[in-house]
This record gives sequence, C-alpha cells and structure tokens, in this order.
Amino acid sequence: MYALSTLGGYVLTSVVLFKCPSLLHRRKKETFRSRHISHRGGAGENLENTMAAFKHAVELGTDMLELDCHMTKDGEVVVSHDKNLKRSTGVCANISELTYAELPPYLCKLDVSFQRECSCEGGDDKRIPLLREVFDAFPNTPVNVDIKVNNDTLIRKNPRIPLLFSLQRVLFLVGLFYTGLLPFVPLREQFLEIPMPSIITKPSDDDKASAIDGVAGRHKPEMDRNPPVLHHNSRGRSTSSCNCGRKQAPRDDPFDIKAANYDFYQLLEEKCCSKLEHTHFPVFQPSTPDPAPARNDPPGPPDTGGEAEGERLKDKEEAAGHTPGESTSLSLALSLGQSTDSLGPYGGGDGAEGQEKRPSLVDRQPSTVEYLPGMLHSGCPKGLLPTFSSWSLVKLGPAKAYNCHSGLDQPGFLPGSAFLLPWDIVIRCRAEEEVGQAEPLDAGPSSWPAPNKALPGKRGGAGGQARGRRRDDVARAFVGFEYEDGRGRRFMSSGPDKVVKVLGPGGPKEPAGRVLSSDMPLYIPSPAQGRGLKPHYAQLARLYIVVPDAPLEIILTPQVQPGPPPCPIFHPERAEIVLPPDGLWVLRFPYAYVTERGPCYPPKENQPLASYRALRGILRASTANPAPPPVQQQ
Repeated sequence: MYALSTLGGYVLTSVVLFKCPSLLHRRKKETFRSRHISHRGGAGENLENTMAAFKHAVELGTDMLELDCHMTKDGEVVVSHDKNLKRSTGVCANISELTYAELPPYLCKLDVSFQRECSCEGGDDKRIPLLREVFDAFPNTPVNVDIKVNNDTLIRKNPRIPLLFSLQRVLFLVGLFYTGLLPFVPLREQFLEIPMPSIITKPSDDDKASAIDGVAGRHKPEMDRNPPVLHHNSRGRSTSSCNCGRKQAPRDDPFDIKAANYDFYQLLEEKCCSKLEHTHFPVFQPSTPDPAPARNDPPGPPDTGGEAEGERLKDKEEAAGHTPGESTSLSLALSLGQSTDSLGPYGGGDGAEGQEKRPSLVDRQPSTVEYLPGMLHSGCPKGLLPTFSSWSLVKLGPAKAYNCHSGLDQPGFLPGSAFLLPWDIVIRCRAEEEVGQAEPLDAGPSSWPAPNKALPGKRGGAGGQARGRRRDDVARAFVGFEYEDGRGRRFMSSGPDKVVKVLGPGGPKEPAGRVLSSDMPLYIPSPAQGRGLKPHYAQLARLYIVVPDAPLEIILTPQVQPGPPPCPIFHPERAEIVLPPDGLWVLRFPYAYVTERGPCYPPKENQPLASYRALRGILRASTANPAPPPVQQQ
C-alpha cells in the first residue's frame, strides 16, 4: 500500500510538472524565429563559407546564417566545412595542422555537395574567413555555428553561444520523458534542430542511378541527352512599372530577353493597360509551322542596283574603316536605306557620293520563314523581325489628362519630380512657309532670327502679316524623360545631369529645348542613393509626350545606343511614329538590350555614363496650319 501511494504521488507530480513546467523552471523566451536559413552562406549561389556568400545572403533577407568552423594550429577559429582542405582548396592538408596564415584560398569553382552535378563559381573573395569576422560583420543576424570536431578548447572559446540539442542529448531526454523524470531535469539547450525526413529517407545517388538503369534499360542514353530544363532564378528582385506607368509590381531577375522586355509587362497589361489605345509594332508572322531563327551572318550587298553598285558601296565602307562584320557603327537612317543627307551629324559623306541611296527597308517584305532572335538594331539584316516587340507605345488619354500644375499622378515618383517640361511649338502660316515643314530642335544658329527681328509668333515683328499674328499661333506641348531605379523610385530629368524638382506650384519653368537637343543618358545615378558606397543607377524607362489639340503632329524616332562604339543603335520596329494631335502618349523603352551575340551590359563603376545614351532628335514637330482667310477690301 505504501509503494502504491508513493508511485501514485510520483506519477501525479510528474504529470502536473509536465503540464506546468514553469512551476519548477523559468520559461525561456523565444529570441527570434528563423524560416529561411542560408546553408554555408548560400552555397550554390556563391562560394560556400565566404564573406561574399554571407553578405549576399543577408542582402536577400535571410533569417539565419549557417556555417561550420574548425580551429587552426595557432588557435584561430576559421569558417570551413571540411576538416581536410583537399576538396575546397586543392591542398591535401588538415586545418588543424596549419596556421591561419598558411591556409590556402578556395578554388575558383566548387561542387555543391548537396546537389548532384551542380557547381558554383565565385568572385574575387576566396579567403577562408575567421569566425569573429562573421560576428563583427553581421551583428544583428543569427548565426548557426556547426562545430565539426569535439574540441573542448574550441567550445570554451565561445561559452556564451546558445546550444542546440545534440543527438545523444535528445535520446537521453526521450528516456527521461517516458520515465517521468523529464520535469525534474533543467534544459541547458535553447534550440532544437530536427533533420528533415526526406534527408534520411532519400536514396543515395548510386541507388537512384541503379534504379534508373533498371527502369530505363536501353533508353538511358536518350535520357542523358535530354536533361531536364530548369527555370533560372537568382532570387534577385526589383520593382518596375507597367507600360503606362500607373502600376508598379515586383519582378524577378530576368534570364532572357522575352522575360525582361515582354512577359513582365504583359502580366501587368491585364491589370492596368489593356483598355488603353496601343500603337502596335510589326512583329514576325510565320508562314510555316517550324520557323527558324536567322543565322548571324554579316549582311550581304544590296539586293538592287547590280554588281557595280554593290562594289561601290563596299569600297565606300572599306574606305570608312568598316569591315563586313562591323556594320554596327552605321547610323539608323543608313541601315534603313535612307540617303545620307538625312543623317545630320552621323552622315558618312557629302556631295553626290554621300547622297547615294541604299535600298529602303519598305522595298523588301519582312520574312515569314526566319525571325530575328534578338532585338532590332542598326546591324540587323534587312527584312527580319523579332517574334515580339521590346518597345511599347500607349495613349493615356487626351492632352487635358495631364495637369501641368500637379504633374503626373503615378506611384513611385520622388517628391516634385513628376512634372513634364513645356515645349512651345510655333504653328506657321501657309503664307510664311510651306505646310508641314519640321521645327528645328537643335537650337542652332539657323533657329534664331536676324538682328532687330522678332521671334515668330510674337507681336510687333516686321512685316504687315506679323502685326496681325495672335498668341494662338504658339502651341504648347509637354515632354518628360522618366528614369526608374531597381527599387521602383522614379523621377523626370531636365537634362543629361539634372533632375526635375518643383518646389512650388506652377510646374517647371525650364523649357524642353535642352533635353530635345542633347543625347540623354541611358543610366544616371539615382538621387535616392542607399547607404552603401556603390552607386545606384537609374535607367531611362519612359518618354511622356503631350501633343496639344492644335493643327500639328509630333514625329517620334527613338534611337538608343546602350554602350560605347561599336555598340549598335537600337530602335523600334517602326522607325518613325506620327503622334496625332490631342493625346498624352507614353513610350516605354526596353528593360534590357540584347543583340544576336549577347546582352549589352549596364556600365560598371569606372565606365563613363556618356557612352550609354538615347540619341538626340527623338522628337520633332510638323505643323499643318491652313492659310488665313483673305481680307475683304472695302
């Protein structure tokens, strides 16, 4: 009877303390919760256990860093997974046998041990770091330290590190639980790490290979020749706006040109821009069920004009210093078959020789068998079109949709930078000059009046007709070059080195003449820089044009050179786009620029930004004002 009562009291006490352990032990507070742990700093994306890998993982927002440590011969605690350095450095030596100064650097390329047939290449950081360096660099990030050797000296160097339950400790506590003694034992550990069952039940690579051999049999070679294709994902994300700029969304780091310049905007098109008026660019229309990409061959001689004309054109190119494969330095107008008298500063010669025409692009129908694998640029063969357009042109509404006093009502703009620049266009009369003559935009000497002469459209000018002119002869358009950085921060630019910033009402006072007569940079430093030392660039993303409700048209001819020569000049599938009166138009530039030979990369820190540009002459105005009615004589 005494033993039964003692056993009953013991069981009752154990149950009560098990249900309410705080009666005997102090409750431990949860310091943090980790849902994303970077194993070895993110092995597979960077060289494992390097400072570059840890920094990259923290920038991506990881909750915890996992690393391994060993101790060197001179007592330094270093971060390394392997006891022997053969796999990671190529030197067959144990870490405990070398001093820290004798440790070799990591190899340029390491195999990812937890993923079959996968490797990772690193950058300049190949040094084996110290554990204290990781703690000093990331003081606010939890670190899971895996001590690979049972070294009391190594453990005593870190006495205040919270401990995890070891396997032996877990088995011991399980035994205490079933015997009822667990409530009476204090727990020194603070974290429990449970291995995923898939790791234990996952068959080895040899077992999987033998199983595949048994199932596939003679079909194994076909499986090897057709490995599965996985989508690229660098886990890098940025924020971009849609075609019209009214909606922003996060986007993954694109891996191909279609994902960069088409797919992302098509997803937002369904949510925002689908009901707007679009200007569609011509794309490849196949006539066969299996179209093929065009081969990257140098462009041949012109199709018309005979052999003699072809030889003359070839001789002129060689005299100018071009080889058959270096046609990327030609201007857009020459590549489209226009005469060189329309090239302006990019022309190749004067006189009769310089005015000789090449066959025009419209003389040759686009191919329906071969398509252009990249984007359309000045070095592309004639008659080829891409399968999709990397450009977009939409109409947001009539001209009155833009309020010059409040600017654009769109997300992401920095305060005071959502304003377009005014552009005054003189509507000339038929009596003064021919209808449809283009306005000069280069602000050269020819655009200024002679001394003692008034500007066109002003009162008090010489001549009887000038005294009868009204202010209605000047129409006001608006232009804005928008830049956007990777964080979705947007702003307008009033020149190659200036950001629009309006502090008071009334809109910007600076006219649009400077931006229209200059090469606008494709990349400029973002005015909202982060805390890092590395400059953060914003890219030219959109061009806003407000065409007034007046008898005029604005002709749009965008040309972008995303790199120093011999980088080609990119342009839409329609070289000239006529914008009719009364409209607010948005031209979206490509997110990335790619040729058949590869992408045109953004500038690095030491490269001049002036070589990456949108060429001047992107807009010009064409007026069509009828002649005034004749004055009745009395």
